[in-house]
This record gives sequence, C-alpha cells and structure tokens, in this order.
Amino acid sequence: MATTRLRTPGKLLLTGEYAVLDGAIGFAVPTRLGQTLEVESDFDGKYIQWNAFHQEKHWLTVQFEITTLRITSTNNQKAAEFVASLLHTVARKNPNLFDNPLCITTRLEFPAHYGLGSSSTLIANVARWAGVDPYELNEDVLGGSGYDIAVALHGTPLTYQLYKGKRMVEEVDFKPSFIKELLFVPLNTKQDSREGINRYRKQPYSSHLIAHLSEITNYTINCTNLHEFGNLMESHELALSSFLGLKTVKQERFSDIPVFVKSLGAWGGDFVMTQRFSGFEDYFHEKGFHSVFTWGDLIA
Repeated sequence: MATTRLRTPGKLLLTGEYAVLDGAIGFAVPTRLGQTLEVESDFDGKYIQWNAFHQEKHWLTVQFEITTLRITSTNNQKAAEFVASLLHTVARKNPNLFDNPLCITTRLEFPAHYGLGSSSTLIANVARWAGVDPYELNEDVLGGSGYDIAVALHGTPLTYQLYKGKRMVEEVDFKPSFIKELLFVPLNTKQDSREGINRYRKQPYSSHLIAHLSEITNYTINCTNLHEFGNLMESHELALSSFLGLKTVKQERFSDIPVFVKSLGAWGGDFVMTQRFSGFEDYFHEKGFHSVFTWGDLIA
C-alpha cells in the first residue's frame, strides 16, 4: 500500500502562558512522546476511514463519505464531529484531497489528560500531509497563539512571540548544568485551555505583564544557576497569580514544599515543574501523584 507516515512531538510551555497571546515571549520545549499519522492512499474501501489510538488502545473509528465527508458511522459522535470539522477545513484549502478512499490512522503516544498537545500534534500532522499551512489550519480549527504548532514543526526548544502580526520563532539550545535537577509532575486533571484563555481575556490588557513575562523568558533561557532559575519561576507564578486573581499552584496544592513549583499549561491542571529535594518521591506519592518525570524522561 502507498502509505504516508508523519510524526510530531508534544509540547510544554515553560514561560509565557496566556500572555503569549498578547505578544509576550514564551519559552516552549518538545516532549519525547508525540503523535503519529498514517495515511493509506490506496485503501480498499468505498469511504474514508479514520482510526485513532490512544497509547495503543483503540479510541475512535469514523467512516466518512468520499468527497462530502458526511459521517456515516462512528463509535464517538463528539470526537467524530471534531475530526469532521478538521477535514472540512482542510478540504476547503485542498479541494481534491478526499475524492478517493483513504484510511487515516492516528496514534497518540501520551495520555490525553497530560495536556501535551493532542490537538496541536494532530493538526500539525494533518497540515503537513495535506500540504496546507499548519498555523492557518490551527487558527481556523482551534485558535490560540500557535506556539504549540511551532514546537510540533521545529521539534526543538524555542522562544515564540507574536509581534505586529508576525510569528517570531527562535530555536534555543537550552542545556544548563542543573537540567537533571528539574522535575515534572502531571496533576491528572486536564484543564480546558479555552476556559483559561477566557479568564485571561476578562482581565484588562497589561503591557507591564507582557514586558515582565518576556523579561523572565529571556533570563530563563540564559540561566545557569538553579537557585536563580527557581526564583524566576516563582516570579512568573506570582505575576500571573496577581493578574488572574488565582492562587498559585504552590499555594493551592504544595504549600509545604521547600522548592519552587511552576504551573505548566492552563492553571489548575496539566503539569507542574519543580526540582529535586530530599524525599521528593515520597512527598508527591503521599499527595496522590505517582508519576514524576525528570527532564530526560519527558523532554526531547
């Protein structure tokens, strides 16, 4: 069979969350786990078949009519409608793409509730296969700043900024001596990114916040000292806490921890970043968090 195979990494935004929408410089990194897309273009069928697997477990099957992309059968209507919306958007940009039978299979390598980019990796893969602009497709389907698409396409640590209508992407060689001290803990609560963005949007625009978080990003990517790095992360948390009117994740969940804790992703869920300290494994286990990743475990 004629098969196209693509893969993109997941992502974590270490600095600039929310404010990257308004021009703050964000620092993002790719994860080891990502998502693959396989397209069989000489599929022996009379329809377009979509199969999705989450960590090798079958999750979704959809059959679409050729050309019209009408859903004819599925095991998950809500998920099927999202896929249909994505394919209809692609079809408007590349009209002849779905004129013949296809079998499209996606494989998500990380738990969906980790918030590592199940949608952005999908969009990046589909855009690359379809020959359409990934940023435009993301804007049409999901919205957001597009930093996650940048990570999917570059596959390397990078800074990302929306500046005067343009995307400024710079790859970063981030290898400080303390990198093995950094830890990542999934909170097992997938937050709604749109809800977080809506809360951010309800606050008045703050040029001071944008400048402050951008400054923190610039210091972060050049930081060589773990104590200084921790102070930068605490400063970032406090700035957003004050702006959003929300407690920091440290105040909310880890008030007795002896080191910094930084939210990653929408506040209240997804991941936190912290550092090693004496007894850290027992500490997180006692709080019900049994997965603790090092930088090397998680980051590509």
